[in-house]
Formats: sequence, C-alpha cells, structure tokens
Amino acid sequence: MSADRSRLNYADLQNPLFIHPSDGPGSFSVGEKLTGAENYRTWRRGMEIGLSILYVQSASAVWNYLQRRFSLSQGSRKYKLIKDVYSVKQDGHSVSKYYTVMRGIWEELNAMNELPRMTTIAEDVTRFLNALLKQQEELKLFFQFLNGLDEKYQSMRSQILIMKPLPPVDTACGMIQ
Repeated sequence: MSADRSRLNYADLQNPLFIHPSDGPGSFSVGEKLTGAENYRTWRRGMEIGLSILYVQSASAVWNYLQRRFSLSQGSRKYKLIKDVYSVKQDGHSVSKYYTVMRGIWEELNAMNELPRMTTIAEDVTRFLNALLKQQEELKLFFQFLNGLDEKYQSMRSQILIMKPLPPVDTACGMIQ
C-alpha cells in the first residue's frame, strides 16, 4: 500500500458513514459529545441508554426494549406537559414566540395520545365524531393560548372572546400580532 493510501484523510473522518477500525458490533457511540457541565445530563442519559442496549442482538429487539422502557414514564411526562401548558405565560415575549412555545407543547401532548382504531363504525358517525373532537381540541388550545397572554392584550382578548363563532387559535394569534 502506498503512503498516500494508508493515511486517513481528515475529510474521511468527518463523513457520517466513516467506520473506524475500533467500531464494531460491541461498540456504540453517543450522539452528543461531552463538552462540560452544560451538557453533562444529556450526555449521561445517552450513555446510560447506550449501555443498557449494548448487547441486544437485533435492531428490532432494541426498539421493542426502548419502547417498553420509555412508554412507562409517559404518565409523568404528560402530567408535566399539561401543567406547563397552563403555566406558560407570554411574559413580555413576542406573541409569535409565545404561540410557538404553546404549539410545541400541544404537538408533544398530541403525539402521546394512543387511541385504538375503530373499524366498524358508520361513515357519517365517524365524520361527526372527528368534527366534534377537532372542535373540542381547537377550543381547548384557543383558551390555553388566550390564558397566557400578557395583560396588555386584555382588550384584544375581550374583543376576540365576543366573536361568534370563536376564531381558530392560529387566527387569534394573527389578530393579536
């Protein structure tokens, strides 16, 4: 082998597909490099998870294990998110930033819902139930959003609340901005 071919190129090391000679079935890498106290908790959590699945034989078994392990803590996570959604306030930030924070919490809560699929229900009943659920969810988000706005938006909030029908939450956000 020539001297040029035996030397590793720096660009090769940066390639996400690069495999180092020490990489193998018995090794794992943590996605985040430890940089100090500011990311220690995240790094430590990644290491703990990595070590707990180090000797699992297949990718399917790893995913099944992780799903069982972390789905148990959804109750406490859901509780925290619901608590957060009622405690988040605008606190002088822009309406857009406040709405983005609220939307993030709503999306995470929505992703945690595991509803069983119903297969034997009439199509018109399905449409009605879907419309009803969507309306209830939109109304809940609407009131949560208005609840956290700064007091300087009190008059705008009052104007929006007397509208018939009440606007969707994203429309209300646009009206306030």
